[in-house]
Amino acid sequence: MQILESQLGMSLFHRKSQGVMLTDTAKQLTKQINKGFELIGSGVGAATQIESLQRLVLEVVQSLLENWLVPRLNDFYDCFPNVELQLNASEQLVDFNQRDIHGHLHFGHG
Repeated sequence: MQILESQLGMSLFHRKSQGVMLTDTAKQLTKQINKGFELIGSGVGAATQIESLQRLVLEVVQSLLENWLVPRLNDFYDCFPNVELQLNASEQLVDFNQRDIHGHLHFGHG
């Protein structure tokens, strides 16, 4: 601690026979350091959450999207909070070799 005090050019503790106490400067510094640690923790948490987020791209026939899928999205997100859905309305069949799409909900043959 003495090295830190020397580097900062200030006393951080009142040294007494029964122990040490933080100086007013150290108390203020502690508040700022704790804010810094909170920011670091938030940043790490956000980065971890982004890393765990999975993206799912679906093409869906318009009527199926509006009448069946959209009303169920809240339940889906409750069950799968780390999945980001990208929903595209499309009546055309999807060529999975040409597009970055994971699935296509469609009526008929195809």
